[in-house]
Amino acid sequence: MWPADEPCMVELSRGDLMMFFRTTLGRIYTSRSGPVDSAIRGGPWNPDERIPVKAPSRRLLGQSPTHATGSGLQPCRVRRIPSTGDLLIVWNQVSANEIRGSYSRCRMSSAVSKDDGQTWQHFRTIDRSVLPVAGRIEPEPESAMARALDWVGEVPDDWGHLDYPNIGFYEDKVVVSWTRAVPEPLPGQAQGARLLIAPVSWFYENEKPYESPPTSPKLIVGNRGTEIPALWIENRFLVNLTDVAEVLGHNVPRNMVGTLHQILTCLKVEGIYDRSMMNDPGQPVLRVTVR
Repeated sequence: MWPADEPCMVELSRGDLMMFFRTTLGRIYTSRSGPVDSAIRGGPWNPDERIPVKAPSRRLLGQSPTHATGSGLQPCRVRRIPSTGDLLIVWNQVSANEIRGSYSRCRMSSAVSKDDGQTWQHFRTIDRSVLPVAGRIEPEPESAMARALDWVGEVPDDWGHLDYPNIGFYEDKVVVSWTRAVPEPLPGQAQGARLLIAPVSWFYENEKPYESPPTSPKLIVGNRGTEIPALWIENRFLVNLTDVAEVLGHNVPRNMVGTLHQILTCLKVEGIYDRSMMNDPGQPVLRVTVR
């Protein structure tokens, strides 16, 4: 399926129009007006007049690594920053593996374009649920249907949605509003309507992807004691389904990202957690076997 809906439109610097709209293809798509190359009659009041119109030409946003990509499962918001003339986009920036794990609306990001939407930079995380800050997320090599797997296991209690952003400007400030629907939010992250008021300069800062702290525990899975690549964040591991499945001898149709408990329940196994070495000052370790 290739639906495209809930558009947002912005006028470009030369007077052209660009429409951004959601899809299910792991991309934000755009439709951009082209040069004036045709005309229509002026109407019954002036039938001899010819009014020039812009011929639409479609362009995919996201094929180049410099472009913004997102889940496509929620509309974006695009506005022109009055003080700089650049475009500011706010949307759910998530990877295909995060989408397949049911996290399609669990990160809200912003980015800036200095060339009327051709390329994007200065990626920032505005809000998140479960997922870490990400900076720039590289798109999949090709656009394709992106949706959650039929069974994603048991999602954590603080899983939720960050929805429908809007952007406004006041003096040298940017005002971003959105809806946060998370059952057990982080401290200071209440549910309901959310508001970010930040200087324009904040949106021009680059954000580094999250990395586990140096003191993070290792994750050892399976009877053979295989170390699994994982991110340690907020006292839990985020892992890839394929990494855990391979160690446990399971075949899975495709990958997804989730918490360790979610991944184990997705594979329909019960984890036995050995936390005896979690506080080891030399090298903390969490060992997990299954039954």
